[in-house]
Amino acid sequence: MSRSRAAKASSAVTLEVTGDLTIAEAAAQRDVLAALLTDGADHDVDLSAVDELDTAGLQLLVALTREIDRRGRLGSVVCSPSVTQVLTAAGLGADLRPLVSMEVPT
Repeated sequence: MSRSRAAKASSAVTLEVTGDLTIAEAAAQRDVLAALLTDGADHDVDLSAVDELDTAGLQLLVALTREIDRRGRLGSVVCSPSVTQVLTAAGLGADLRPLVSMEVPT
C-alpha cells in the first residue's frame, strides 16, 4: 500500500510518496498527488521510501512533473534505489527534470 502526503516548509512543498508506485496504486496516487500540488510553489519530491516502481508509476511521475512545471517549479528530487533503477533504465538517471520535456506518444 502506498501513501502520499505534503509538508510545507517556507515556500516549498514537499511531496512525500511511500510504498509502491505500481499499476495497482497509480490511479489512487494520481488523485492524491494532484490534490497536494500548490499553485506558484516550488515542489520537492521525496521518493526515498518508494519500494517498487513500474511503468504505470513512471507514467504517473511524468504526469506529476509536468503538472508541477505547469503550476509551479520542480525543486529537489530524492529517489530510493528502486526508483533510481527504473529511472536509469529509462535513460533518466535519478533526475525527474527531463520528464517535463519528454516526448510521450499519444
